Formats: sequence, C-alpha cells, structure tokens
Amino acid sequence: MKRKYLAILLMLNLFFMGTILSIPSSILISEYILANRIDKSDTLYCSSTEPLLKKELNLNIDLGQVEINYISQPVDYLMKVDIVIEMGGNNLAGKSYSDFFAFEWQNTSDIVNFTLEIKAGVDLDRLLALIEKINILVTLRADVVCDFNINMKMDGDVKLTVPFKVSVGCITTNITNGDILYNINFGIVGGNITGIIQETGNIEIITTEVEYTQNSTWSLDTYDGDISLQIYQNSNMNANVSGIFSITYGNINFKYRDNNDNSGAYFTLYYEVNDLALAQKISEVVGFDTDLDPEQTIFYLESYDYPAQNNYNLLFYNPNGRYLILDIVSS
Repeated sequence: MKRKYLAILLMLNLFFMGTILSIPSSILISEYILANRIDKSDTLYCSSTEPLLKKELNLNIDLGQVEINYISQPVDYLMKVDIVIEMGGNNLAGKSYSDFFAFEWQNTSDIVNFTLEIKAGVDLDRLLALIEKINILVTLRADVVCDFNINMKMDGDVKLTVPFKVSVGCITTNITNGDILYNINFGIVGGNITGIIQETGNIEIITTEVEYTQNSTWSLDTYDGDISLQIYQNSNMNANVSGIFSITYGNINFKYRDNNDNSGAYFTLYYEVNDLALAQKISEVVGFDTDLDPEQTIFYLESYDYPAQNNYNLLFYNPNGRYLILDIVSS
C-alpha cells in the first residue's frame, strides 16, 4: 500500500512540475506573437467653427482600401478619417508603423490632405509580406459638399457612396492596380467624374435618379479590366452629361433606363471587328435609332427624343474587348 501511495504522489509531483514549467513557455509564446505584430488604429477629425461646408479632400496613398461614406445624424465634425493598419511577421519586435510609413494630416479651412506613403529605403517585398490590412474609411457629414482627389501609387480599391439628396463636387480617382466603384443613389452632382486605372482593375459606376447642378464630364479609363455602367434616369437631370469610356483590354457592361421626355441620349460604340454578338444586342435596344459604320466598326445610338432638354452623350472605346451586356431602353 505504501508503494502505491508513493507512486501516486510521484505522479502528482510530476504533473504539477510539468504544469509550472509550461507556464513560462506559454507566456513566451504569447509575448512572441504580440511582439511580432503591429496593430494600429487611429481617427482623425476635421472640424470647423466657420459656416464653410465646401471641402476638398486629397488622399495620397501608396496602397490600401479606401471607402468613403456619409452620415446623416448630427455630429460635431465635418469629416473624419479612420485608419487601420495590421501587420504580422518576423522581426517586428520594437517597431511601429512609423518605421515603414510616412504619415501626414493637414487640415486647413477648405483643403484637407491625408498622406500615407512607404518610407524611402524600406524593403518593399518584405513590407508587402508583412501587411495584412490597410483600411482608410472616410465619413463626411451629409451637408458637406466635397471635391475628391484620390491617388494610389500601388495596389488598392476605392469605393464612394453618395446617398439620397447629398451633394458632391468633382470626383477624381487615379490608381495603379485595383477596383473603383462610384455609387450615386439619388444624389446631387456638381462636377466632373473621373476614374483611371493605370494597369489592371475594374471600374463600376452606378447612378440612380441623379440631379446635376452643372454640366458634367465623365472620364473612365482602365488598361486591363472591365467597365460597368448603370444609369437609371427617370427624373429631370437639369444639366448635360458627356463622357468617354476607354478600355485597352477588357469588357464593357452597359445598362441604361430612361423614362423621361426631358432626358435624351446619344451613344457612340467603338468595337472589335469580330464582335458579331454586338449586332444582335444592338437590335434589342428600345427607343433608339441605330446606325452602323462598318468600315470604322462604330455603332451610333440616338434616342427618339434626342436632343432633349438635357442629354447624355457618351462614347465607348473598346477595340480589343466585348460588350457583354448592352441593355438600353428609352421611352
């Protein structure tokens, strides 16, 4: 019996010793994981005591995800920018995001500049392997009219949503690789709309019952990607829209709905000579006269009510791609 009790005591001692020995090991592992991470979040505010509600926002970013929204509830700021940077990997102990990025925030009475750039001398390949997330969320008060200038030197996406009865000025986005989305839903546009992708990415623009306070020029251009355009215009535009949509390699998806006698449309479509399906799609267009220039490979579409009080006049240049969706109706 004594041997049995001694054996039990020996097993208990070994168990407790193992547990005690394992505690420092767990702590070291936890500390190692935390020491090899950078999790940075910050919020920047733009406030003003002046009754100035016209702003210009310049975003100069090397890479990341940019999202711009509006808030209708009463708040004590005109604009805020939430930043989230998450990095993980070896040799991050004792480092912060400022070891890799140059950060700048300038807020004057009418111009706001936000810059997030990779510092000179940083090993780019190593940095890209460490980055898990870079998110920039911009929130504007609904009564602020803002011009947007967004420049992204490397990779990332830009999404802008303009809600009901919110006014926006000029919108310009220029990125290298990534996607651009403009969604203007019953909003008010008082400027030009530009989206440029230098290398690879898709551009999508959705306008629903948009009102224009001045004539607007649209310029969308991507080297290798798709352009998707949806226009729903049953209310009065109050101004004219002209534009050029250009793709080097990619496809165009185009939907247009117009049920307003005060709105007309004229579309010019350059296409690839072997796109035989396009002729069938053109034959299904409703409310337009169509004309073909076979030598130039151009389709002209003119709504029955063109020219109207206000008009869309858009040119699509897509010599190497296809028109996948061409759903055009005017009544």
